[in-house]
Order: sequence, then C-alpha cells, then structure tokens
Amino acid sequence: MDAQNIDVAVVIGRFQPFHNGHAGLLERAFETALRVVLVLGSAHAARSPRNPFTAAEREAMIRATLTDDKNRRLVVIPQRDVWGARRWSGEVRARVEGVSRGSIALVGYHKDASSYYLDLFPGWALVEAGRQGHWDATPVRQQILSRTPWEQVRPRLAEDVPASVLGWLDAWSGKTHRAELAEDGEAIQAYAERWGRGPFLTVDALVRSAGKVLLVTRGKRPGQGLWALPGGFLEPHESMSDGARRELREETGLDLAGLDPADQRYFDHPGRSLRARIVTQVFRFELLSDVPPPVAGMDDAGTACWLGLEEIRAQEDRFFEDHFHLLDTMLGGIV
Repeated sequence: MDAQNIDVAVVIGRFQPFHNGHAGLLERAFETALRVVLVLGSAHAARSPRNPFTAAEREAMIRATLTDDKNRRLVVIPQRDVWGARRWSGEVRARVEGVSRGSIALVGYHKDASSYYLDLFPGWALVEAGRQGHWDATPVRQQILSRTPWEQVRPRLAEDVPASVLGWLDAWSGKTHRAELAEDGEAIQAYAERWGRGPFLTVDALVRSAGKVLLVTRGKRPGQGLWALPGGFLEPHESMSDGARRELREETGLDLAGLDPADQRYFDHPGRSLRARIVTQVFRFELLSDVPPPVAGMDDAGTACWLGLEEIRAQEDRFFEDHFHLLDTMLGGIV
C-alpha cells in the first residue's frame, strides 16, 4: 500500500515507560498519516514491576512530549490483557476500526519474538520502522524501580527518555509506588532464587454463591493486598481438584469436600506470572444457597470475602497477575 494513501497509522505498545525509542516510533506514525491511534497495552492492570504505570499515567507522559497539533491528531485506546492472541487482536481491531475511517497502517519494528503481534492484522498495511536507537524499556524500568536513590538514577535516564517524561518521573518517584514496586521486584527475585523458574503447577478455586464470587487478598508480596482467587501450588500426593479444595479450605475456611466442580480450565500463557513459568487449573464450584457461607482470610490470604460482579468490574485494576482474566474467562465474560 502506498504510504500516501494511508489514513490512519496505529502504534501498539505498553510504553512502560515511554522512552526515546518509542518517541521515534510515534514520530514515524505521524509522518505516515494525519491521524494516529496509539493502543496502550496492559490497561486496567494492577501496578507490578512489569507494569508500574497506569494507562492514564502513560497517556499523560506521552502527551507531554507532543505539540498541541500532534495531540489533536492522536487518539489513545486502552487495551486490557486477555492472554489469547486471537481474542486480543480481535479486540484491538474492533476498537481501532471503531474510531477510524479509511485505510490503516500498523507502524512497528520486528524486534524479537515479542513482536509477533505485528503479523496479527491482515488487511492493514505494515510500516516497518526499524529499531529506533538502542533503547529498550526493560533496563529503563529496572532503574526506575531500583532501590537506588532517585537523584542518582535520574542522570542515568537523561539519554533514555524525553525531558518531559523525566520531569513526569520526578513527581512519580516521590510517591509510595516506587518503593512498593521495588519490594515486589525483590520478592520475585527471591522467589526465583529459591525455587527456580519452573514450570510449576498451581490450582485455583472459583466459588460462586448467590451471585457473588469468593475472593481473597494476597497477604504477602508480590501483589500484597491485591485480589486473587483462592489457590496455590499443587502438592505431589494430590489430584488437581483435591488441591484446589485444600487451598480453598486453608485460605478461606470453606470446605467443599465431596462437591464436584461445575467446570475446569487450564491457563498456561508463558507471561501470566512474573514469578516463574506457572500453569494453573481453575475449578469453578457453584453453591446452591440463598446466602453465601461465612469465610475468613487464613494462611497466605489477607482477607476473604464475597464480591458481586459490579464490585469486581469496578476493581479490575486491583487484581493480582491474570486473575481478573481467569474470572472473565471462567464466567463467560464480565467486561
């Protein structure tokens, strides 16, 4: 497709954080088309060492680098993680084509295996932008989330991120997020050093009663205080379903011995956990009761309680790893 006939240029990324390589890619998009759509990945996710900045924060840092004219030409679309290439690309296509008219080009760079998404949009032109300098978000992010005092980190980032982003990070670094995420990063590293990178098997229990779902908050890092399904690692002597019941009992006090699950499903995306390569099997249990039974946070869980679907939707950004996606998938869609 002739670049002069392209109406909309699309850039997809997480931008955690937005660095000079991203800025070069976005500039190529502005050169390609009058209108630019930027798809922000990992939207609605809880803060983590992989995703320290919210979608709103990333949009703010990106827009701070642009002129008024380019800000008017830019449309930002948040995209949640759904851990399935077909569903993810379908959602991105629908959202982009929902705000765009005319021919569409995807602007990107085949960096490594993580760039596979560039080949998921047949019918869109591909503008191969090439590598924009030496920049990579991972080492930049690691410096930002280190224990090193910010006044020592800041000069090291001056060549990596636009000046306006560096100024934005000055304010962000003074909040509690930086120290909390550094603790999560240390917990993840300690986990890998003690147990290795897996693969490991875990089990999770999704229990529903009277229209509400049983959830726990994590009692320790990483993800301390975030919502999760009751669950944990499978023990050598037990079946998967027995392991799910045991974890449920240990974390909430709810005993479902003898109750068969209504459904079960594996979740095995390689990126679903930062701790290690973890494959989980989720068992869904349905309780035929008018009132949910009493529960209490125990063992590794901080608290345990029953939440309605509206409460769950409103707290999507407070879920550990992919547990919101587990719920969404097992319940047939809640977003």
